[in-house]
Amino acid sequence: MSIVPFAFPKTGELQKKKTKSFLLICEIVFVVVILFHVWLFIYFTKFIAKIYSIQFFSLGSGKVSLSSYSIYSTIMLNSGTRTHREWRKVAKRERRRRLRTEEARARDSSTKMTSEEYQNWLKEQEELEAFEYEQIERINVLENKKWMEAEKIAIEHWNMLQEGKRLQLQEYLQQEAKLKMEWELEQKRRKEVEEKLKKIEEEKKIQQQLFMSKLEQFLSGDLTDPPPELLVSHETKPLMEVCPFFNKTACCRFGDQCSRNHRYPGISKVLLATNFYVHFGLSNANFSEYDTDVMLEYEDSDTQKEFVEFFNDVVPEFEKFGRIIQFKVSLNSSIEY
Repeated sequence: MSIVPFAFPKTGELQKKKTKSFLLICEIVFVVVILFHVWLFIYFTKFIAKIYSIQFFSLGSGKVSLSSYSIYSTIMLNSGTRTHREWRKVAKRERRRRLRTEEARARDSSTKMTSEEYQNWLKEQEELEAFEYEQIERINVLENKKWMEAEKIAIEHWNMLQEGKRLQLQEYLQQEAKLKMEWELEQKRRKEVEEKLKKIEEEKKIQQQLFMSKLEQFLSGDLTDPPPELLVSHETKPLMEVCPFFNKTACCRFGDQCSRNHRYPGISKVLLATNFYVHFGLSNANFSEYDTDVMLEYEDSDTQKEFVEFFNDVVPEFEKFGRIIQFKVSLNSSIEY
């Protein structure tokens, strides 16, 4: 078996062959396109000419007008620069124009009048125009009158609105001025009150300082007389009789609800300690009709014993600050009216 060597063509020769084939195909396509356009041009030219020739003969005149030839010649001359759609537009437009011209001529020929009829027609037209003008003038006068009345009503309404707004604005400004004046007066009054309170506070502070300095001097023994503020007495009900119980013991079971006068001295040697001694036996000393067994297991001797213990605990503490002249424990269990 023999092997035949395969020879590849050269690259340059292959490229030349491809180029020649491509150029030949392009020339063929170009010729075909040109022939197609020529055929298309001839076909549409004949088609348009056929349309116009049918329309001319359908009029029955037997004559072909110069306008048809001019149209045809115009289409033929410009056919080289127009497309098929543009040709159809031109043909339809010219056809419509020609039909309108023929209809107008036929209408004018059928409506011809004599000079007398024409004069009468002109007179009727003038009278009709005068009547229409008169009607228009009358309608204009009525409309103008209506418009003037509506304008008058609108102006009156607008003036009323403006007057209402002006009154509201005036009332608002008066209210604002009144509120501002009241606010200024209130601020002025508050400022005066603050100044008075500040002045009173300063005076009280000065008096308190003087009182404290005199009290310290009195307590240290530099002054023999107490400060005058301690000598001022206070009475709860000056017009009533003096309470004898409060006058003796400086305390009263009725307190502020007492119907008699209580005199509170500014300075006293009596020291009152409220609720200082609280005991079960003292709080249940009065038997209740609803609970008669509460004190069965508790005797008065127990209360006395615990009070003695309380007395022995408290008295030495008070003696640290001075000599005790009298020590009393008062029981106020109820208010008597």
